[in-house]
Amino acid sequence: MALVTVTQLRGGDGNRPIHIPRLNQEAEQGLLGAILCDNRYFHRIASIVAERHFGIGVHARLWTELERRIAAGAFANPVTLKAWADNDEALKPLGGAGYLAQLVKAANTLDASAAEDYARVVADRCQASHSDAGSAGPARQKRHI
Repeated sequence: MALVTVTQLRGGDGNRPIHIPRLNQEAEQGLLGAILCDNRYFHRIASIVAERHFGIGVHARLWTELERRIAAGAFANPVTLKAWADNDEALKPLGGAGYLAQLVKAANTLDASAAEDYARVVADRCQASHSDAGSAGPARQKRHI
């Protein structure tokens, strides 16, 4: 029997449990896209999720860059990150700045106002991965897309 993580998400029918996979690419994309749309989301979720919670390596790299820029008081959006994204070796194969635009589209499709829910999904997925590792410790591989 497979172990399934359950995260409470807000829904039209109340807070019902939703089963999530260990790696939730859509939650990571929605979270990052929401922050790219509105940097204020970062401050709302920074205590929930960190770089180590991302299962997709390029998303962890982007999180770190978002965190760096927002902490410095700079805007972090697809326009201000274009040069960085187009020159980042991990983002180049995904389209560089074009991938940032895809993340914004994902946030709009998934409802960017649910950024806190996405953050909880990402953090819960990471905790579940660490629980599954048992005595293997916190080491885990990141999935690259």
